[in-house]
Amino acid sequence: MDFHYLNQGGDPLIPNVNDADELNATRQALETIGLAPEIQAQIFSILAGLLHIGNITITATRTDSILSSDDRSLVKVAELLGIDAASFAKWTTKKQITTRSEKIVSSLNQKQALVVRDSVAKFVYSSLFDWLVSVMNSSLATEEVSRAAKTFIGVLDIYGFEHFQKNSFEQFCINYANEKLQQEVWADMLPYLTFSLISISLSSSRTSI
Repeated sequence: MDFHYLNQGGDPLIPNVNDADELNATRQALETIGLAPEIQAQIFSILAGLLHIGNITITATRTDSILSSDDRSLVKVAELLGIDAASFAKWTTKKQITTRSEKIVSSLNQKQALVVRDSVAKFVYSSLFDWLVSVMNSSLATEEVSRAAKTFIGVLDIYGFEHFQKNSFEQFCINYANEKLQQEVWADMLPYLTFSLISISLSSSRTSI
């Protein structure tokens, strides 16, 4: 099946790469870190659901947008992710604003609805990624290390990823992972750096006085 999220870079086939072998290697790696085949099946089901989300068709009208709960891809998404197709269709094309006295529901145009559709896929993928990193950390770290680890130093090298003439899906995943890691580094380091700079400034002020 042709998936919208996978065909934006042109030819999805990578020379000398066997997808079946790569899948088997991935399965073995997941099993190595303690993820049983049943859990792996759930992971792949979520990923398949995200790919089908990208194929959901949202039709534009003059003032708003329409997403049928019978859309073929949406029905598949509902099956894979265990969600209600009608609710997904409704809140992909509408937004609700809650005031003190009432709830106001308004329609979204096609462009806005597509952003909602894709944002759902990105959020679920991000959550799955964070969970998988947590599982790997728990699996690879011994109990002694887990108890002793209070802080860490992360070194991140992201130079060069933007210089490829053609990015593969794998490269996209690497880019995404690096961006997430960079966000984590700054989220942890920025408050500390800010506090340190303030402390240095205050110390310098006392010294000059």
